[in-house]
Amino acid sequence: MSLKITHYVLGPLQNNTLLLVDEGSRECAVVDPAFGAAEVLEDIHSQGLKLSRILITHAHFDHIGGVNELITWPADGIELLMHPDGLLLWQSGGGAAVYGYAFQLPELQPHPIQHGDTIRLGESEVRVLHTPGHAPGHTAFYLPELSTALVGDLIFYHGVGRTDLPGGSALVLIESIRQQILTLPPETVLIPGHGPFTSVAEELAENPFL
Repeated sequence: MSLKITHYVLGPLQNNTLLLVDEGSRECAVVDPAFGAAEVLEDIHSQGLKLSRILITHAHFDHIGGVNELITWPADGIELLMHPDGLLLWQSGGGAAVYGYAFQLPELQPHPIQHGDTIRLGESEVRVLHTPGHAPGHTAFYLPELSTALVGDLIFYHGVGRTDLPGGSALVLIESIRQQILTLPPETVLIPGHGPFTSVAEELAENPFL
């Protein structure tokens, strides 16, 4: 097993930001860099890793607020990967101004990913699951090697993502959870965008919204 996850809790909204490292190639990716992602970059440099990708579950400002802290311009071959349905939210700054946060949109342009895509990270695989409902273009990232899914703000420990923001839909969100997440193996660990980790089995048994 060559894929390793390091977990950080960053920013004013206590986001879960993830560093994925393929230990064989020393290639790495950062998932949902929140404000304060300079801490992740320090670890990347200290461990001699090569940052090749930034993966975005969705473009709300708290999940993209640290992109600028990870890159210099030109971005030295870094790809920023996001579903194209989230582009308008991205271009609006992720709604930061509505909540009183200052956010400068990164110059690095998102590269589109689609449901069913496989992202290579060295010898490791990251599978893309389109999971709308919380935000346009929301995706989860499934790591079969680790039996782990990075689910953004789709589902939480005994909870689900809010659907009252622009582009949200409760019906679509529940369908995404049922079709894309609860069909994963029961032992699959779920790492949400905020709060504690959980599992498919736990949420099948205990989540009151499902």
